[in-house]
Amino acid sequence: MSIEGLSSGYQGQGVKTILPSAASAKMEMRLVPGLSPQHVFEKINSHLRKLGFEHVKVTYTLGEESYRSDMSAPAILTIIDLAKQFYEAGVSVLPTAAGTGPMHTVYDALGIPMLAFGLGNPNSRDHGGDENVNLADYYTHIELIKELIRSYE
Repeated sequence: MSIEGLSSGYQGQGVKTILPSAASAKMEMRLVPGLSPQHVFEKINSHLRKLGFEHVKVTYTLGEESYRSDMSAPAILTIIDLAKQFYEAGVSVLPTAAGTGPMHTVYDALGIPMLAFGLGNPNSRDHGGDENVNLADYYTHIELIKELIRSYE
């Protein structure tokens, strides 16, 4: 569970020596396979009530089930081997990664192993204010995708 943002008290210019009458937090949960977003939401809500926080309003906004790749699947191993040919320093392989996407939904529908791969570099600072991608990384990624498509022929 992580906090995306907090808000409370007077935020305008100057000072006001008052106790805030309200506070809000925007939070998110990263789920492991087997947990449904609605089930986790209900458990959090129930836990807060059990601890006496009946006045806390919890709002469900979005949910995605998680997906974990089968790292031994031949299709996954093929892509990893292809990627290694394009990145001398090696590749990072993670069976799960933080993020929201439809992988669980697609896997449920098709039953095939999937993976996602990006084109960043170790200093690309993913999702930071100074996130960046080098043109060379972009072109290398294009070549990797071309080789991946060629491998399906």
